[in-house]
Amino acid sequence: MLILLFFFKTPAHSCMAHTTWKEVPFLFDLPGIVTIVAALVCLLLAFEEGGVLRLWTDSVPVGLVVGFVLLMGLLIVIEWKQGEKAMIVLRIMKRRTILILTLFNLTSQAAGFARTYNLMLPTVLTTSLFSLIGSVALGKLGYYQPFLLVGAVFLTISSGMLYTLRPESSAAHYIGYQILASIGYGLVIQINVVVAQAITPRPDMAVTIALVLLWQFVGGTIGVSAAQNILNNVLLKSLPVNSPNITAAKVLAAGTTSLHDAFLDPADLSTVVNAYMKGIRAGWIWGIILSGLAFLIAFGAEWRSIRVEDVKKRAEKNAATSQA
Repeated sequence: MLILLFFFKTPAHSCMAHTTWKEVPFLFDLPGIVTIVAALVCLLLAFEEGGVLRLWTDSVPVGLVVGFVLLMGLLIVIEWKQGEKAMIVLRIMKRRTILILTLFNLTSQAAGFARTYNLMLPTVLTTSLFSLIGSVALGKLGYYQPFLLVGAVFLTISSGMLYTLRPESSAAHYIGYQILASIGYGLVIQINVVVAQAITPRPDMAVTIALVLLWQFVGGTIGVSAAQNILNNVLLKSLPVNSPNITAAKVLAAGTTSLHDAFLDPADLSTVVNAYMKGIRAGWIWGIILSGLAFLIAFGAEWRSIRVEDVKKRAEKNAATSQA
């Protein structure tokens, strides 16, 4: 950071024109940033409380969901008014490739719940390896749609396999299914940035990459929070009602890592574990649905090569057509 602070000099072509202090907040689209953050906070709080701390019909969860919808509507208006200074430039979002990549990332990232409750080492290693393989293969093949389709297939199949897990399942089962999910995730994790760089004119490059990454992070955040809410709701409904040793507060306080310490009676522990398993499997249904939706969205991607020579040929052809 110190090296960048003292030695980096912004290139002349990247320097902003002279602006006043009043214009700076709008250049960074602070109204849009505040609005989208507030909207996401409302939604995440609704997922945290709905069905767990309060009934979904309670005024607080309902108000939070309504607030999310209203704030997202306000965000659209703000971004439309901001025009080219917006955080989410609607002109760029209307491009077919960017729109499909955005929708695909929202759904595939939201389906990431299937990887949340597993060991990290197989996930990180497999995702990193196939991210590298996918990037190299994309550079050779040029067409990105097959990678979206294959990645979504792996995510859907692995989510379905994870749904079949039981408390007595062996490590080979859940690690193997986890590796399948990581293969699919690794194949698609870099696609959005690589494709955005290849098809976007230089003036729009930074905004486009920021857009696809924004929706990738938003999808993951919403997806995991929604899946956690599904887990907690099904878990609490699966617990025995009249058991003095098993209460919702005690189960939630213990979490998944301290169940053996919180419930010393083997019968109580078995009951809680089975309830947890029902909740986790309900969350995996969420992963199956979203992965399948990502597969369908992938069919909307343009069948076009992003190799440098093919992009140049298309640009020359378009230039010749416009001149004619």
